[in-house]
Amino acid sequence: MVKVKAIYLLLLFFISVDVSAQENEAFVRKGLLKATATISPSFMLNRNINNIYVSGELEYFLEKKISVRGDCFWYRDSQQDIPFLKENSMIFFGALYHFSKKKHDLFIGIQPAAILSQPNILDTSLVNYPSQINPGISLIAGYTFYVWNYCNFFINARYLNTKYVGTHIGPIHLDEVILSAGLGFQLHTRKKQ
Repeated sequence: MVKVKAIYLLLLFFISVDVSAQENEAFVRKGLLKATATISPSFMLNRNINNIYVSGELEYFLEKKISVRGDCFWYRDSQQDIPFLKENSMIFFGALYHFSKKKHDLFIGIQPAAILSQPNILDTSLVNYPSQINPGISLIAGYTFYVWNYCNFFINARYLNTKYVGTHIGPIHLDEVILSAGLGFQLHTRKKQ
C-alpha cells in the first residue's frame, strides 16, 4: 500500500513539473487541429423534454483567435417514456472566436445547422409526420483546458433555434440547450514560428 501511494505521489509530481514548465507558453496557435466525441444531454426550451445525443466535433485554427468548426449530433433517445421526437440529428459548421491565455481557451461562436427532424406525434388523421431537413442557427460558448500536447478537457454550452414546419397545428419549435463535456484530442499541424 505504501508503494502504491509513493508511485501516485511521484506521478503527480512529474505531471505538475511538466505542466508548470509548459505553463508560460501559449498553446493555441495557427494550425491547431482538435477533435472530440462525447455523449451530450439537452434541455428543450418549449417543453419539459431532455434529449440524449452522441456528438463529435472537428476544429481547425486559422489564426490564434479564429477557428472553423464542424459538429455532428446523432439523436439517440430522450429521457421520457414516450419520446417527443423520433429523429433529431444535426450537423453544424461555423466560426469561433477565442480568448486564449497559456493553456486556457474561452470561446464563443455561431454555427448554422442542418437538422433531420421527425416528431413522434400523430395528427388527427393518424398519419405520422415525415422526416425532414430543417435549417437552424446555433450560438455556442465553451472552455478548453489543454492538459498535455495531445489532450484537453472541454465543456461547451450551445443554444439551438430551429423548428419543424408542415404540421396541421403550425410549426413545432424545437429550441434547446445542448451541453457537452469530456476529453478531447489535438495536434499542431504547423511548426511553432
